[in-house]
Amino acid sequence: SVTIAGLTIPAPPSDVPAATGSSVDAVYIVATQSQLTLIKPMIDMATSSRGKPAMYASSRSYQAGAGPDFRLEMEGLQFSD
Repeated sequence: SVTIAGLTIPAPPSDVPAATGSSVDAVYIVATQSQLTLIKPMIDMATSSRGKPAMYASSRSYQAGAGPDFRLEMEGLQFSD
């Protein structure tokens, strides 16, 4: 455990097995447009094209007037309101 400013945070249990081979079905990203341009490509590189999860982002991540490079990078991403 760790104590910071009088608050003690317990250590995580060591007897919980780590999940292996589990897959993620979808990812919802809440970020600004500049943050999204960093996050989405990292997710794309970390996942195989066959096991790629559905990706969604809040409408705050999209701004009118985004250039063609942004639109190309965001291919497959769906924006919600």
